[in-house]
Amino acid sequence: MLYLWIPFLLTVFFVWATILETVAHFLIHGSSFNATPDNSNPSIHNRVAIPLLLRAACAVSFLAAFYTYLPEHPIYFIFISALWITVYTDLNYMLISRLVSLYLVPVGFIASALGLLAISLTEAVLAAAFAGGFLMTTNAIFKIFKGHDGLGQGDIELLAFIGAWIGFLGTWCTIVIASTLGTIVGAAYLLWTRQQTRILPFGPFLAFGALMFLRYSETLGLLFF
Repeated sequence: MLYLWIPFLLTVFFVWATILETVAHFLIHGSSFNATPDNSNPSIHNRVAIPLLLRAACAVSFLAAFYTYLPEHPIYFIFISALWITVYTDLNYMLISRLVSLYLVPVGFIASALGLLAISLTEAVLAAAFAGGFLMTTNAIFKIFKGHDGLGQGDIELLAFIGAWIGFLGTWCTIVIASTLGTIVGAAYLLWTRQQTRILPFGPFLAFGALMFLRYSETLGLLFF
């Protein structure tokens, strides 16, 4: 029955991924799936393959969670959903809604206090403060040397949200993974186009780093410490 159960779950999660994408567009423009992306950012709606790949990746991430940490901590379903909404909004509009980042920080505090997360309330509060403060400091230093912001306020709030839900170790692993992957993608873009870009959505990299930590927390913990 396993060969039938996994495709069924993937189908369910793919449908959920489509719903999350619709929610993402609604949060930015107050309209549904056919909202027009900001012209300042290359639209991925003009190409069919990329949105489908994103939804497939979202479905796979939920499937991996279903067979690992979700049974023990089902509240992370909210966390994963919020991360994927930020991926959709940041890639399409270079924006991250506070409804799926900053406003979910107190939810993380409450969940940790109730024992629904794998971290304590104290760690959740301190990790959120550390995460936001770290990126604010990094951005301030970057602005001194470059003359412009290197990170958006949405990225800072997103990492604070991540810290509130997965703690210090998860925050640090997220930063390392996101920074490494962002550097690789930025360098690849520069080599491919021969043009340096000042604008690279960092939210998807942070989301990927957080998802990787949740899936491989024990391995990453040993690797980084």
